[in-house]
Amino acid sequence: MSISLYRLPFPTEGAASLRLYLWGSGGLYPVDDFLQKLAKSRTKEFKRVIKLFDKMASEGKIINQEQFKDVEGHKPLSEFKAYDVRIFCFFDERKLILVEGDIKKSSKSKDRNRQAIARAQQRCELYLSEKKAGRVEERREY
Repeated sequence: MSISLYRLPFPTEGAASLRLYLWGSGGLYPVDDFLQKLAKSRTKEFKRVIKLFDKMASEGKIINQEQFKDVEGHKPLSEFKAYDVRIFCFFDERKLILVEGDIKKSSKSKDRNRQAIARAQQRCELYLSEKKAGRVEERREY
C-alpha cells in the first residue's frame, strides 16, 4: 500500500514555511471528505478551521491550547480544535499532515472520540513505516 500526500494551498512564505498536507491512501483523502461535508453543513466551523490552517501555515504555531494542542497519550498526534470540530494531525519535519477529522459530540461519546483518535494514530504509524520504505508520494493534485 502506498501513501500519498496532497499539499494544501496555504501560504508558506512566512518565517515558519510550514506546509500542510492531506494524508491519502488508495486515492482517498479522509480529511478532504470531512472538510467538504463540514463546508456544506457547518460553515462557521469550516471557516474557523480554515483560518487555523492558514495561521499554522504562515506562523508555524498556534499558541492558544483551545485551538491547537497535542493529543494526550497519543504522541505524535496533535489536533486543531474549532468549536466541536477536531482535525487530527502530526508533524514530519516541516510538514503538518492532516489524517482524521471528527466532530466531538459530548464527553459522553468517548467511544466515538477514541475511534477517531485510533484511526489517526494508525494512519500516522502507517505513514511513518511507508516513508521509511520509500513509498510516500507527494502530490499537488489528486
